[in-house]
Amino acid sequence: FIDLNKYLTFNPRNSVSLLKPIMPSILGKIILAYLALALGVAGFVLFTSADLSYLESRVREAVAITAFQDDAQEMRRHEKNFFLYHAPGELAAARGLAEGLEGRVASGGEVLARVLPGEELAAMSAAIAAYRRLLEPPDLDASSTQAARVREAGHVISEASDRLAERERGLLIETLRQS
Repeated sequence: FIDLNKYLTFNPRNSVSLLKPIMPSILGKIILAYLALALGVAGFVLFTSADLSYLESRVREAVAITAFQDDAQEMRRHEKNFFLYHAPGELAAARGLAEGLEGRVASGGEVLARVLPGEELAAMSAAIAAYRRLLEPPDLDASSTQAARVREAGHVISEASDRLAERERGLLIETLRQS
């Protein structure tokens, strides 16, 4: 840094005044300009940092919602494979994913509630719970009425997760436009 003591004014009556730097000099003006520039840059950095932090939180929410949609699609894939191939592993995978979706709704309800209105979120949560109950019987058969109800509940969950992801993408695009 620059040693400002060299540029302080000397007043013979009051001795050396440490509080009055020489502003009329060119060096004083340069120092003042650099300080003003540094403060401006610091302000810009703080503003940009806050804006990027907000955008990062919105992107994290979008990632959580995309993961939710991916799990819902994967759950449906396992359900369909179970009904097509009668593989018990597929049924277990569908049950596990349904349980995971229910946990995501319970733990990430704040994120989901920002995108889905309360009644839609409650309906999706109820559909996931119903889906899990419908998958519980060990003797589930593809030709039974129980299987038709499983398919219908899965369809409701898929549609809700698609709407959720679509709305989140719209909100994210709007957030990016505003920043």
